[in-house]
Amino acid sequence: MTDQALNDLQAQLDEHRAAITAIATEVRRLQEQVRTAPPPADQPTWSWQELTGEARRAAWLQLAEWVDWLIATYRPEGWWSGEWYRHPGIVEELKGLRGFHLTIAGLPALGSEYVEWHEALSQFLRRRAEGGPPRQRQPPAQDQGSDFGRFVEEDVAAHSA
Repeated sequence: MTDQALNDLQAQLDEHRAAITAIATEVRRLQEQVRTAPPPADQPTWSWQELTGEARRAAWLQLAEWVDWLIATYRPEGWWSGEWYRHPGIVEELKGLRGFHLTIAGLPALGSEYVEWHEALSQFLRRRAEGGPPRQRQPPAQDQGSDFGRFVEEDVAAHSA
């Protein structure tokens, strides 16, 4: 190989490195933008310590609706507690899974995010199967009506401004 050919290859390699560096920089910028973006106006914050009144009630109802979708779609067996909302650790994990799911639902079909979400869901289900709440078969929160509704009203009252 001639010196000129080696120089040409080195120049191409340098161009590729510069392009990869630029792409990596843009990816980091976009990740930071997504990480620091405020929640959409129609979605409550998931820092529930800050939520009171109607915003807190809306957050519970949206989470319950999503949990009902999760149960209907993935049909977790053997561990599911219909009273998931009474287990603070499970509520926190479900809020995280929902937030993750809502974030990736609006992304272009990259694939890896969906794989990561399903892995997080799988880990959550595994933890629940190994040591979750009492194993019982109860209908989703929306179908339990009075207990869930009573729970939400008590929680909203306890966190009123």
